[in-house]
Amino acid sequence: MKIEAVTQYPAWYFIFCAALGLLYAGIAYYRQRKNSEINRAVLISLFSFRCITVTILSFLLLLPFIKNIDTHIEKPVLIIAADNSHSILAAGSDNAKQLKNKIQALRNALAEDFEVRVHSFGDKVQEGDSFDFSDKSTNFSQLFEDLESRYANKNIGALMLLSDGIYNIGQNPIYANTLQHVPLYTVVVGDTALRKDLLIKDLYFNNITYLGNEFPIEITIDAFACKNEKTTLSLSLDGIVKQEIELTLNKVPLTQKLMLKADKSGMRKIGVRVKAVSGEKVLVNNFREAYLEVLDGRQQILLLSKSSHPDIGAIKTVVEANKNYKVDVQFYDTFKGNLSSYNMVVLHELPDEIAATDRLLKSVDQQKIGVLLILGTQLKYQQLGHINLGIHWQNIGAGVKSFNDAYPVFQKNFSLFNLTEGTQNFLKDVAPLKVPFTYFKLPGDAENLALQKIGSVATETPLLSFFNLGQSKIALIAGEGIWRWKLSDYLKNQSEEHFEELIQKTIQYLSLKSDQSNFRIKHAKKFTENDDVILDAELYNDSYELNNSVDVKLSISNSSEKVFKYIFDKSGEKYHINLGALAPGNYHYEASTVLGKKAYTKKGAFVVEELKLEEISTRADVALMSKLALENGGQVFYLSQIDALAKVIKERNDIKPIEHATVELKELIHQKWIFFLLVLFLSAEWFFRKRSGLS
Repeated sequence: MKIEAVTQYPAWYFIFCAALGLLYAGIAYYRQRKNSEINRAVLISLFSFRCITVTILSFLLLLPFIKNIDTHIEKPVLIIAADNSHSILAAGSDNAKQLKNKIQALRNALAEDFEVRVHSFGDKVQEGDSFDFSDKSTNFSQLFEDLESRYANKNIGALMLLSDGIYNIGQNPIYANTLQHVPLYTVVVGDTALRKDLLIKDLYFNNITYLGNEFPIEITIDAFACKNEKTTLSLSLDGIVKQEIELTLNKVPLTQKLMLKADKSGMRKIGVRVKAVSGEKVLVNNFREAYLEVLDGRQQILLLSKSSHPDIGAIKTVVEANKNYKVDVQFYDTFKGNLSSYNMVVLHELPDEIAATDRLLKSVDQQKIGVLLILGTQLKYQQLGHINLGIHWQNIGAGVKSFNDAYPVFQKNFSLFNLTEGTQNFLKDVAPLKVPFTYFKLPGDAENLALQKIGSVATETPLLSFFNLGQSKIALIAGEGIWRWKLSDYLKNQSEEHFEELIQKTIQYLSLKSDQSNFRIKHAKKFTENDDVILDAELYNDSYELNNSVDVKLSISNSSEKVFKYIFDKSGEKYHINLGALAPGNYHYEASTVLGKKAYTKKGAFVVEELKLEEISTRADVALMSKLALENGGQVFYLSQIDALAKVIKERNDIKPIEHATVELKELIHQKWIFFLLVLFLSAEWFFRKRSGLS
């Protein structure tokens, strides 16, 4: 620590302070007769006391500071990040033990000159050297993000990454954001030998299908050292083999597309297996399972209009392309009015008679189904003010006399569902809709997906909006001509994917009925064995107010029919329970409670999937580890070359300690020792003056 005094004025001003002290002391004690009889030593002491006191007091007028400079040396931080995933054990337990020993040796070799930090990573990042190689996945991008935030503003010298290079979650590490300006050294761990291995690399299928549908499963098979070998691919559903085919591995990876039929509703287990070839040692990656949810029944969509219209044709084509929907097109004058079998209805304009419209909307409210209302040029607008649609119209008593061309302006804050960036951009350059020249206001809970732009003027008038009317979801397209959007999409993109996404997500939102019961249980349908299984519950009284004054019991049974009992935790006005990570398998539950004299029960099911990501590939990816090091200013080593890595790190001239200086300024006048020093000098002067007989 270095201490010095500084002032706001030049240092040579101290000469004036000393001169003032000498002058003041000289006037008091020099050549005065009454001082001639005082001992010379006492006189000099009195002169000194007065001189020093006045000098200090005058110096304090310069506002001096005490400057403390504290310096410390920060050693470079070296980060050792070691793979803690299950794939490390593929090369044997001796390999895992050797890895632990090599990490300790590397740490000891560098500890004297550097601050060494050890981290493990897999499906999570942890500091410390307790490795058990139990993580079920490997995420390099999560590691880099964690280290970036953890060591921000630190003097990082280098990152040493010990792994087999096998990643299965997150971004490709080659394209991930590594630590900026920090050299990255990779150490290849695991089995690098090319051995016979046949594996199921990928499975692609829709997670949801409907009962009775045939659905495709795309299976990608990869192989090493199995050229022209023969194998058998089998596909099973709930453990029952449905298909088997013979394959020749003359070109890999090999992709097969098979079809399965959803013959039973619920969560179904799909199993895919390839028969081992002669000489294959690692068999765990020859089998994969996944879960599919089969729903009972398609969504029934009703399209109602006054007459044939291109808008109805465009919507019908898009909706029918999704096998999960069944479309029924009818006209108002022949429709019987029964909506009980439909999940939602598209109303293109409205019936000419107010009574017919009222009956239709009353039926919508009773069935609690969603509505897509499309305004048009043939609609009798003067009737809208008499119809309860939740829309407040202005100046339509005499009807609408003219129409405008309105372009959509997408609203970034729309939150009911997500549209891809491509679809958002598509909406910026589409044909206009014919909208009525009038003003209307939607309910307060309305969310606008797009507002109207008339010519070059952006307005606050909705063009495509969503709101609730009672227990029904309503979407409003405030103009006709959306068939032109479909045509624009094809002309500009040679596809209709953006228009299809907009319409299908609108239909999906409107057709999905929300749970309106007094007792509700919410949870994901599928978890992995790494996930915490979380269930939430809501209990409403007859006034539809949340209530959690009573206990909610939960009973869960696993595949072996073993039953576990729990009580939900109360969280705010709702209920919540975290069951932690559960073993893979199918689970059924029953939740029950009693509020007043009413008993409520909810039953459901979920599945916990086994993670086998680390078993898919077991051969170390040397190419990835090499590229990762070379593109980030480092080198690649093998586990046996740890000593060489330590030597390279020590020989780098750019990994240096940093000297930090902390400066602290304190006003000298606030220092207590100055006060006591002045008191000491003044007291000493007063004492000697009295002793010498001076007043």
